[in-house]
Amino acid sequence: MRTGIRGLALVSVVMALVLAAPTGALAAKNSIGSVNATPRSISFGKVAVGSQSARNTFWISNDTKAVLWILGVSAPTGRDADDFWFGRLTLSDCADALGGDPLDPGETCGGAVGFNPTESGRHSASVVISLADGVRTFTVTVPLSGTGI
Repeated sequence: MRTGIRGLALVSVVMALVLAAPTGALAAKNSIGSVNATPRSISFGKVAVGSQSARNTFWISNDTKAVLWILGVSAPTGRDADDFWFGRLTLSDCADALGGDPLDPGETCGGAVGFNPTESGRHSASVVISLADGVRTFTVTVPLSGTGI
C-alpha cells in the first residue's frame, strides 16, 4: 500500500510542476492521457481602441481514457482581463458539460473569446477551464493577447 501512496504523491508533484509551467494550454499529461486546448493561445493582433475584434474559438479535447466533468470556466483573468470577453461554451460532441453531463474520451468542447481594447498598447489575460474525473483534476489555461491601436 505504501508504494501506491508514494506513486500517487509522485504523480501529484509531477502534475503540479506541469500545471505550474507556462506552457500555454497543456493541462496535464500522464498515463491516462491529456486534456488540451487548440489553439494553445490566441492572439487578436491589432484592434482599434473602442472596437471589438472578431470572435475566436478554442477547443478543449478530452484525450484521456477517463470521463471528465467541467468544474468551471473562468471569465478572462489577469492584468488586462476587462479588455477580453468569454462567451458561453459551444459544445460539439458533449450535450452540456457545464450542466453536469460528462465529456467522454475523444469528445471536445469549445469556447468563444474576443478582445475589446479600452486603451492603446499590449494587453493580455487568460481563460482557465477546470475538469475532473473523480480522481484527478485537470486545469487548462488559454492565454489571450492583443494590441490596442
